[in-house]
Amino acid sequence: MIMETFLELIREILKGIVRELTAYFFRENVLGNKKTTPLRRKKKGGSPKILTVVWRSVSALLFFIIFLLYTK
Repeated sequence: MIMETFLELIREILKGIVRELTAYFFRENVLGNKKTTPLRRKKKGGSPKILTVVWRSVSALLFFIIFLLYTK
């Protein structure tokens, strides 16, 4: 009983995260303001942006949890 409730809670949390990430990327890629004149890319040095690092860790965690949920 408790385990089923916990799994339902985890599923709902995952659905919310996936929904928000999908909406974010949809807004950025489809609805975002595209500049008409292409700009020259600036060389970037140093460490990767924090969003990239967070996205990689969150996506790895999500895939792991989804794997655990569907391999009962």
